[in-house]
Amino acid sequence: MATVNLYRTSDVSDDTSPTLAGNLDAGGFNITNLDYIELDNEPGTDHEAQGFVMEFTAGSQVLQGHAVVMSSDGKVDHFNETVNKPCIGIAMTGVAADAAVKVLMWGVFRDDSYAFTTGGYLYPTESTGTLSHTKPSTANDYVQRIGIAISDDAILVTINPDMLRV
Repeated sequence: MATVNLYRTSDVSDDTSPTLAGNLDAGGFNITNLDYIELDNEPGTDHEAQGFVMEFTAGSQVLQGHAVVMSSDGKVDHFNETVNKPCIGIAMTGVAADAAVKVLMWGVFRDDSYAFTTGGYLYPTESTGTLSHTKPSTANDYVQRIGIAISDDAILVTINPDMLRV
């Protein structure tokens, strides 16, 4: 049986070991040493994340805080609104091609360079995967809602896998 570990991370880009918050047995969904998962409304420091994280290999350079998609080779790349590939999460680290990248699949991510309106929906934009309150509107672009701003510099990542074509 596989075990899924739940971590609280703080700036995972510095190669520090995150603190194990608990684990659950994926075979039977048994929870060990964990009654519930509690996330802060806003992580305490820049580039801190809390939630479910998976590690992938980058297919090209990936920038921290940008939306990523899964490519057919199993690697992740920046979201591109002209290609029918849904966003799977937010890159927690910036890396070069073929490097390991941690992706927040669901949870809270803080980036002090964000300047969002609290409560507004977020969408990945253009081929860079940056985040915006503005939905893509060019003909044949794909639109995907990926989260909500919970403050000016923190987002609740709640990936909606549905994509609409403009």
